[in-house]
Parts: sequence; C-alpha cells; structure tokens
Amino acid sequence: MTGKVIRLRGIKSYRHPKSGIVYHYHRPTGMRLKAPYGTAEFIQEVRALEERQKALAQKAIAGTLGLAILNR
Repeated sequence: MTGKVIRLRGIKSYRHPKSGIVYHYHRPTGMRLKAPYGTAEFIQEVRALEERQKALAQKAIAGTLGLAILNR
C-alpha cells in the first residue's frame, strides 16, 4: 500500500498474537469495526459510532452516573 498513513483518534488497533490478524475497535463504544482500515466504509462506520455516542450523551441526565460514564 502506498500513500500516507492516517491515524484516527479513538481507534484502538489490536494484533492477535497467534493469527497476526489486526482488529480495530472504537474506543468510546468498545465496538469492533468490521470494514478494512482506511476505506470509505471504515470512515462511515466510525462516523456512525461517533453519532451514536453523541446521541447517548445527549440523552444522559446531568449529575447522574450515566453521564459520568459516557463522558470518561
């Protein structure tokens, strides 16, 4: 692959020790991203999870444990 490598904030990469397969996770939600890293589908998947996270944060009531957990 040629070109520039772009790192995205909030993405955790994990390489399986035995198989060597690299998995990517969205840190705030803990969900695994299924699209190949760097593709348009990958960016769309990240964007959808970010929107979902924002919607959950808006639902949480101020001063509750739920808000504290979502804003960590």
